[in-house]
Amino acid sequence: MQFSMILVFLLQQWTAPFQVSPDTLPGSHAAVISDCWGGTWVCWYSSRSLWSRSWDGGTWSEPILVESTKAIYPEVTTSSMCRDVDRNAVVAWVDTSHSIRLSVARIRKDIWITTAPDLRIKGENPSIASDASGNIWCAWTMLDTAGTELYYQVSHYDGREWHEPMWVQRIYPVEISYTSAIATDRQGNIWVSYNDERNIWVQYWGGKSWSAAETIGTCFDYAYPAMSADSARVWIVWFNSTANMGQGGIFARYRDGVEWSALIEFPHHFSMVPMMGWHNSHADICVNGSGELWAGWWETQAMWCPNYAILANRYANGNWERTSAVDSVVGRWGGYPSICSSAKEIWMVWQAEDEGDWNIYTAHTEMTSIEENLPPSPLPQLTNPQNYPNPFSVTTSLSYSLTDKCEVTVSVYDTQGRLIATLLKEDQCAGVHAITWDGTDDNGRKVPSGTYFLSFALGSDAQVGAYGGTEHYTGTRKVTLVR
Repeated sequence: MQFSMILVFLLQQWTAPFQVSPDTLPGSHAAVISDCWGGTWVCWYSSRSLWSRSWDGGTWSEPILVESTKAIYPEVTTSSMCRDVDRNAVVAWVDTSHSIRLSVARIRKDIWITTAPDLRIKGENPSIASDASGNIWCAWTMLDTAGTELYYQVSHYDGREWHEPMWVQRIYPVEISYTSAIATDRQGNIWVSYNDERNIWVQYWGGKSWSAAETIGTCFDYAYPAMSADSARVWIVWFNSTANMGQGGIFARYRDGVEWSALIEFPHHFSMVPMMGWHNSHADICVNGSGELWAGWWETQAMWCPNYAILANRYANGNWERTSAVDSVVGRWGGYPSICSSAKEIWMVWQAEDEGDWNIYTAHTEMTSIEENLPPSPLPQLTNPQNYPNPFSVTTSLSYSLTDKCEVTVSVYDTQGRLIATLLKEDQCAGVHAITWDGTDDNGRKVPSGTYFLSFALGSDAQVGAYGGTEHYTGTRKVTLVR
């Protein structure tokens, strides 16, 4: 028997650039994040304030002031965004007291909630990522009081407060403002990459200590490292210049859990726009739900030449596809793209003065589909289910990863097979999720000490039928409650 399924081809057909911001400051580095339900958020600086705008799958909201507190105008980067375990958009920024702040927008609500300043969390150029336990991890740089030494630091916000910052590396002497990047893998490790004036370094936090610093490539001056991770790989991308203008290139490597890949060089597509080069280029990356790397970057002739091209490409099966020009202008300034992946689209934002002043622009490429007679795809899988602590006395947190969007049901049963509580029943997107059980039943009553089973079921009847299957995916985790 043959089944009619949808075969998805990712075609690089980018929409025309759309002006998101009414105005910005020169050199602003916008940030973008998407969820799997068609929502996308963009944040940027203007008039020393942080602004946002959201896309709901059909229209853009009006510009919204994220926080009335004045923000510091950054030298290198403006902000960083990620999505937390509840699929909320989170942005990190720096206020005028140099405190790093987090602002969270609830799904489909243009209301931002901002953390209070913390005297311990001060610095510049924050980069953030979320983990399966609901923490927001942040890496940033901080100059000493004399301005001669630079520190890379990391901390995490658990939803209530910041934890004590951890010192990662010290760079001296300092001549420029360096940046760092951060990502979380599916095993719960926190990866950080950063640079000095010669090398790209990487370390990871496994829960108890930092790994030894490891160099994976060379660089010169500004490197702008960026990171992304999925269930199989941790990616790092950076710019490596030379002392000669227009020389160098953008490079990437990934770790597959065992070792680092060979150096992957980005296509140098200067022929698309005359006289383009690699000078002071910046790249950003994301990994889509299929494990494919998407990259956005910009090329320009030289630091003081007003020509730019915003480019995009996909790296899959060891090869780059045809490079696409998302935007290119001769005689105007532009650059600093950010990129993210949603369930059906790849989004990019960047800054340019295409229309006489500085603005933030965005574009996206959609997945198009054609029907073919193919065997059915397997039902989405749930991988790496974990619960901690176990045994527990108050609460236990369950984390898991989905390979595709589907309905998820999480239930609690006792050793007699009786249903105690239904913790979750909702559609969820691909990626890492977490849920907490407080040892109570569906009526809010505390259950006695003993052994219980956390049951996972994927897919509704309609979804299971669409995938060509006859049974739901199920799995269990045994937990022990000790009061």
